[in-house]
Amino acid sequence: MPKKTTKKKTSTRKKSTKKKSTRKPDAEQGNDTDVLDLLAGLGADYHTDATDGEFDDMPDNDYPVAIDDIVVGESKSSQRLQISFETTVTGGDYQNRKIFLHLGLDSKENIGRTKGQLKTLEYEFPEDPKDLPADIQSLIGIDAIVTLKTSRSSGGQWRTFTGLSDDGGAVAESEPDPTSEDSSGEIVKGARVYSDEYGPDELGMVTAKAKDGTITIEYDDATVGKYPVEEVHLVEGEAAAEEEPAKVTIEFDDDAITAQQETAIETLAKAAEYDPDKYEKWCDLLADLGEEYGVDGTFANAKSLILAVKKAAK
Repeated sequence: MPKKTTKKKTSTRKKSTKKKSTRKPDAEQGNDTDVLDLLAGLGADYHTDATDGEFDDMPDNDYPVAIDDIVVGESKSSQRLQISFETTVTGGDYQNRKIFLHLGLDSKENIGRTKGQLKTLEYEFPEDPKDLPADIQSLIGIDAIVTLKTSRSSGGQWRTFTGLSDDGGAVAESEPDPTSEDSSGEIVKGARVYSDEYGPDELGMVTAKAKDGTITIEYDDATVGKYPVEEVHLVEGEAAAEEEPAKVTIEFDDDAITAQQETAIETLAKAAEYDPDKYEKWCDLLADLGEEYGVDGTFANAKSLILAVKKAAK
């Protein structure tokens, strides 16, 4: 998790040419007679039926944005204390689309994650928390990068600040997701293969594939061998067997995760090169780690899933 930095760095943040927000505080908005007159003038249009909207979901990617507005306050739905950001995409196919981010201030863990995200924008919290609402307005107008990433366990899409944007609004080319590519030529668990050791006359089936690329073959005569991936070949004319992706279902939330278990999850994440700062919940991070290592099943508590991930990671 990000450590608190006391030394103040000289900012290299790039200010956007977009105008700063003219949003009025909530108390003033409720008494704005001009707005009330405009609302009254909507007439029958005000009672238009709800629609699903006209925008498609934005795909997972890195998006250049300008920060338009920042509000420190309580969530209207959960009443949690948070920092809400309104941003506008400045380039690519989704230019001018809005992305909203809500960074939590409701717990020690969420404050640490929020500081970690804002550190990528070269922003550090003021010493006095009462100064935060005014001080953080310095981020309005800067160009930043927001990363959208869908969680494999919950299906929700996380929105994260991951840095400053200095590329003039160009959208980064995202790498293809290996889970969506055609794997008909890939050697996977269940595939019919042969090895260089015995040649194409001795066939077997792949029973395991380690992270380092080592493949375990169980031959038709029940003997077993382990080989580097370059010494194993698919049987000609036979497609690789379809491998069902690992699926982890969790029946617990962060409330059931202890501080010691959080440390264990963080250690596993670092070993797998996962960034805990991109997750709002420990349980979602743990579920993704489980699927990364091929763990499959339903877990009622964090302890059992942590043990399963540790075993699969060996």
